Amino acid sequence: MFLYKFTDNLPIKTLSGLSVATNYTRIVYGGRGAYVEFSLSQIVQQSLHTTDIKHYYYVELRTLDGVMVYLQKHRVNYADYLLSMYYISPMFLQNFRRTQNSYRIAEV
Repeated sequence: MFLYKFTDNLPIKTLSGLSVATNYTRIVYGGRGAYVEFSLSQIVQQSLHTTDIKHYYYVELRTLDGVMVYLQKHRVNYADYLLSMYYISPMFLQNFRRTQNSYRIAEV
């Protein structure tokens, strides 16, 4: 898993340049990698649409350019995702860069 850092450029944009958030809350690292966390007030709702795909733990949304966005609706045991928060992988955002450091999560 790789660590990510914010590049200090706002607003938050996808790789294609679509503005998806005005700011972010934190970067969450869990069993499925890194995700950038956004509150409802930070996310640009006009850049999102819902999908018909049903999930128990989250609502799956997509940006207008196709990036998956998760709206957390139930707790999970592999990451500290918060209910009613939005999550996007930093690998699809211009504003976050992977650092040179990587680390492994030890399995217990």
